[in-house]
Amino acid sequence: MPTRRNKVGSREADVPRRLTREDFEIPLGVESLLSGGFGLRSMYHLHYAASPGEWRRGMRTLFESFEKAIRDTVVGDEQHKTNLIARCRRARERVRSGRNQVVVAKNAVEDLAWICCDLLGGARVQRGPRRGARTNWSLARHRTVFYASTAVQMASRILDHDILLEADKYKERFGEKVPSVRNLMREHRKRGASSFVAWFRDQYPKTYASLFWT
Repeated sequence: MPTRRNKVGSREADVPRRLTREDFEIPLGVESLLSGGFGLRSMYHLHYAASPGEWRRGMRTLFESFEKAIRDTVVGDEQHKTNLIARCRRARERVRSGRNQVVVAKNAVEDLAWICCDLLGGARVQRGPRRGARTNWSLARHRTVFYASTAVQMASRILDHDILLEADKYKERFGEKVPSVRNLMREHRKRGASSFVAWFRDQYPKTYASLFWT
């Protein structure tokens, strides 16, 4: 339970504080992830939610979105992908059965921690406790996370990066004049993804390097 600090003589004592509605509200960052990161308009103003039902709806949507993202982005290890999806579904079921906000939040934190561990490779069963030298505990024991982008994805990163800069007019980035979104879209339609990426790399090498570090 939250506490407040009161001084009693020369000593401080923890005095229980009565919980308020704000203590149960869903964090604003969760709303931002769902509404902005995953594009779910139904999640706008979710951070004002405080009831058990609203918590269940928000956390269930979060794990459903994670499952969709895993389906779309994890490649190269189908068994691991299947296990990740299964973990998201178990987390969703635990959210459904949570009797109140505290239980829902505690279970969600636990399940998110395991999902993150699995997304980072999933190697955790080792021989004995982890020692300083880590000779007996490799976090890359089972697999290595490798990010790759197709030409279409690289083109999208260029276009989206420009949108995030709100480049409705010519703006200067890294000493280069970056075209507006409209002009970039025109080049993209004219050239196709692969040629557009090559054109952008040749025309704006510094901005390209800031995006892809190549």
